[in-house]
Amino acid sequence: MYFARGLSSIALAWLLLALDGGRLDPAWFGAPVEFHSTDAFDFVWVKPGFSVKGKTLRVEAWPDPVFLGEPRRGRDAAMAFELTDSMPLRIRSTLRHTLDGVATIVSTGGDLVVSGRFVDYVAKGTAAPASPQATWDLKITDAADGALVVAVHHRVIPSISTVDQRIDSWLETFGNTLKNDAAASNLLNLVGAQEPGTRIHILGIVEAADGRPVSGARLHVYQTDASGRYTPEKPMDEPHARLSGELTTDSGGRFEIRTIRPGGYAQSVRLGDRDRHIPAHIHIDVTAAGHPERRVQVVFADDPLLSDPYWRDWVAKLGQPVVSVESAGTGLLVRLTLSLPDEAPAKR
Repeated sequence: MYFARGLSSIALAWLLLALDGGRLDPAWFGAPVEFHSTDAFDFVWVKPGFSVKGKTLRVEAWPDPVFLGEPRRGRDAAMAFELTDSMPLRIRSTLRHTLDGVATIVSTGGDLVVSGRFVDYVAKGTAAPASPQATWDLKITDAADGALVVAVHHRVIPSISTVDQRIDSWLETFGNTLKNDAAASNLLNLVGAQEPGTRIHILGIVEAADGRPVSGARLHVYQTDASGRYTPEKPMDEPHARLSGELTTDSGGRFEIRTIRPGGYAQSVRLGDRDRHIPAHIHIDVTAAGHPERRVQVVFADDPLLSDPYWRDWVAKLGQPVVSVESAGTGLLVRLTLSLPDEAPAKR
């Protein structure tokens, strides 16, 4: 979901209604963000490259609940106030043990501020089937400038367990996600400062076939240098490419690669009816639980070789990503989406 500025009042009202039945008000988060849904979070946004590693976090008291959905009865409001009072302590306790050795929870000051609020609550007996029982917003901001770094809107559905048990279980998941994101870097620097070539910054996301971000996907990235060689001694030695590395996507499926624009192979290859030069490319092999491995060669839309019908057909048949480049300071910016097919069901 995306909250955009400049909408008419009618369009904005419709958009807010569409965001979780009006329970999700993007304005509360303080900045326009693009929300994604994951298995653990109904609506989530994380600033690219954000990590709690080495940070100090202060958990603020929650303000009185607001009811952004349907009107609720007095006893529902009373329960929402009771949950509100308990949340800061619950969050502190959970983050202290899930982030132990990664980040520190403090009472005053801090690098980051964790805050939240309840926006709806309805008793289990009166909640409609599969409708949310408790709904809350949670955000993490930079204490220095107030910049938003994490935005979450989540709901718990009535089940056999109590609402308290489901909230505690979700907080555990939230803390472990912060910990796992801190442990696994989604940023890969393939080249050093002295590497010749035009710098490229790739901002990417790995998605499932239905568009949901894939967290924890492993990417093996390798390419030629600016002269078109994988190694100085053996120019075509792909398995031992000098410019090679791995990364893991974050909770939003995002990743970053800082590298150079690869050079094309110096030698041509007999393909089709004649000798052809191969378009310059970056290899990315992607593995993720629940998906078959995907191996792609990322090519560049401005490469003159792609005007050859042979290579256009190759791109179409194999689904190779074709990316455009944008000028960005002294280098280039590339935006890349990698889509993974779902795992085929096992044959019986």
